[in-house]
Amino acid sequence: MSAHTPQTSIHLPLEIQERVSRSFCAAASRALFTTCTVYIKDSTNNSPFSDLNVLHQSNLGRYIRTLIIECRPPWDHILTNPDIIQQWINLLSTSLPGLVRLRRLEYQTIKNGTPDQENLSRHFANLLVHCLNTTHAPPSLQEIDFQHNSPQFYDGDNDTLYPATAQHIPHPVIARLRHIQLSYTSSASSLVEREPTAIFSLLRHARRLVSVELSGQIDGRTMAAKSCPSLIHPDAPLRSFTLENVSVSAKRLRGLRHFNKTLRHVAFRGVSLAAGTWEDVLSELGQLEGLVLLEVEMCGYEMTAKTETVAAVVGGLLPSPEIATSRCADLTALELCVAAVKRHRNMIGYEAISQVVDPFGRDIIVC
Repeated sequence: MSAHTPQTSIHLPLEIQERVSRSFCAAASRALFTTCTVYIKDSTNNSPFSDLNVLHQSNLGRYIRTLIIECRPPWDHILTNPDIIQQWINLLSTSLPGLVRLRRLEYQTIKNGTPDQENLSRHFANLLVHCLNTTHAPPSLQEIDFQHNSPQFYDGDNDTLYPATAQHIPHPVIARLRHIQLSYTSSASSLVEREPTAIFSLLRHARRLVSVELSGQIDGRTMAAKSCPSLIHPDAPLRSFTLENVSVSAKRLRGLRHFNKTLRHVAFRGVSLAAGTWEDVLSELGQLEGLVLLEVEMCGYEMTAKTETVAAVVGGLLPSPEIATSRCADLTALELCVAAVKRHRNMIGYEAISQVVDPFGRDIIVC
């Protein structure tokens, strides 16, 4: 036996039922499609962008806040399609305006692809970035995450034949971004590979940046005497700055001094200086009153580095898991910087320090 609780049925007018139904569908769509992944994949019917096309035709794009575009192999038919580029451009011009709530855009190039596949997936990325500076751009975009899974395949006579995505990020787009992540990694090689990009020069236009994460890159431009003294626009509310497997000059990194109050977290992993010394960089970081989290791991110098002071190479490299250097002054500067960061943490009060949350959906940053 089972007891049945009497239920009272409520009959609402049809108009109200329709309103409730529409409201429920809208709420469910917002919840289900807040984050959406679409694939660029091979198709025998010449429709490699069918996922993105479905979003456009179904009007679901208006609910998406995070869009992930992933290139998925094989790409045999894509490479032989003569109209593939124009299809991509046309689809971007029609689908991007519908992403009215889009805040974060991710793009992943093809993994373990051939040079032709990788270069085509890069071309798609570059066209996507270019469209962000047109009237089709999503109005709420604040975060971009572009992941290149192979290094640039160079042409012997023209090393800019397939430029990196950073070369194409328009200044107005950089100016309104709050979070940026650009990575170049090779899953097919264990060798340390880096790619020349212009991102370090473009960041000076970033007025709103809160966090920066760059990996697998070489500063492709030399700072001129009249260059902006700040790595990032000095008005930016920068809180977190991470470099991994990057080659850059000390002069660039010393530009972090402009974020004395806001910068909370700095991470250098596998960073090589092409000019200047780690002493110069760490001395500046130690003076940042707001810096409370510091990571330095497996850093050093380029073989062709031009240091501002002569390194004492007679005794070889000094033992240090943080910096491969022959300069005692570098390690001393590191010790002083670490001590300064601890003092800042104690002075501010660890409980009072707002946590630096990784905007790219991973765990909270800790050191």
